[in-house]
Amino acid sequence: RKRGREKRWKKKKRLLYSYRQKLDEEARKAAEEERQREEEDEERRKEYARYNEERVGYRRRQYEQKEEEKKELMRMREEEEEERQQRLEALRAQVAIDVEADPDRVLQPTEASKAQKKKQAQLFAVHGYDMNDMMKDTRLKVAMALESAGLMQTDYAREVLMKVQPPVQPRV
Repeated sequence: RKRGREKRWKKKKRLLYSYRQKLDEEARKAAEEERQREEEDEERRKEYARYNEERVGYRRRQYEQKEEEKKELMRMREEEEEERQQRLEALRAQVAIDVEADPDRVLQPTEASKAQKKKQAQLFAVHGYDMNDMMKDTRLKVAMALESAGLMQTDYAREVLMKVQPPVQPRV
């Protein structure tokens, strides 16, 4: 019996030993696989880091280039605005009104209103004499003065009117 027990015990011991070896081997394989996975992951991370670093550098260069273009565009716009302001200032200087302050001038009619009055005065055609033409005649002025003085019906008035020369000499 002892022998059978010892045999069984040795067999169990061998089985246990082989089982533990098998477990150790599986653990070692699992650890090795885990280590390889970690190495691969680390390698992948390094590769991604290199790639990302390249992309970041590329994007940074693009951003800097874009910023330079923006600065150049802003500078050009500022120059254009400055040139525009200079042109406007030159134009303002050309059309600047150089007139003294004259309150009486403000009350005078403008050229446009004068022209409009002339148009209104010439609204209808005048065939004959108007008041301005008649007032140019000195004989009429003398006659009006004599009339207002009440002397128009006297011989003196007739003599004075005969002596006054007409504006246009009659044809003979």
